[in-house]
Amino acid sequence: VDFEKQRAALLKSTKVKSVVDGIIKRADAALEIKYEVLPMSLYDEQHMPGGNRRHFEYPWFDRRNNCQYIAIALWLTRDEKYVWPLIDHMMMIMDEFTWCSPAHLHMGSGPQNLDDMITHLDLFHCMTGRALTDVMLLVGEYMPSYVKARLEYEIRRRMIKPMMEDKEFYFMTAKLNWAVVCSAGICTSLLYYGTKEEIDYIIPKLCQYADNYLDGIQDDGCCLE
Repeated sequence: VDFEKQRAALLKSTKVKSVVDGIIKRADAALEIKYEVLPMSLYDEQHMPGGNRRHFEYPWFDRRNNCQYIAIALWLTRDEKYVWPLIDHMMMIMDEFTWCSPAHLHMGSGPQNLDDMITHLDLFHCMTGRALTDVMLLVGEYMPSYVKARLEYEIRRRMIKPMMEDKEFYFMTAKLNWAVVCSAGICTSLLYYGTKEEIDYIIPKLCQYADNYLDGIQDDGCCLE
């Protein structure tokens, strides 16, 4: 993909001007946000009586969305006012204990091994890895070497390593959207950070998971979820 050609086309297009302007507006708004640490008690709240997963997930998703808005605004405008806020967002996400949603990681009854908690691959874990990899692909030239090294470290330990170790996750046998959403996230990060050996080992598995998804499509053209 010729990213520069695509960028120029977007900036010239009247059809997508409102979309481009909207992204930049959201990015500028994100620059003003002062984030607080999301406490572990909030993460595990949904497993308590009367708990609600959204109290954690809504601000958690906001951080990811804002990270992507800022990255795209930086790519479109080349305005370096976005560089440090983008670095802060990426480091904040990489500092998280796990990228897995609290709905999919039951702290009391789920994985008890620390490594399994950190590497538990669910929809949001895989989408996070894909989003951060996309940011690096798009505007990695603006990132300091330590941010690049940190992301490679996190992708390798959180996504590539568990796949190479043949750990089992729900999406691997699911005949619904999980199979392809998780596989797409893993594939994006794998193709950017994986070795040839890792790519050759993991890609055939991802293709099988995609086949599982296709098997789940019913005669009406839909699958569960």
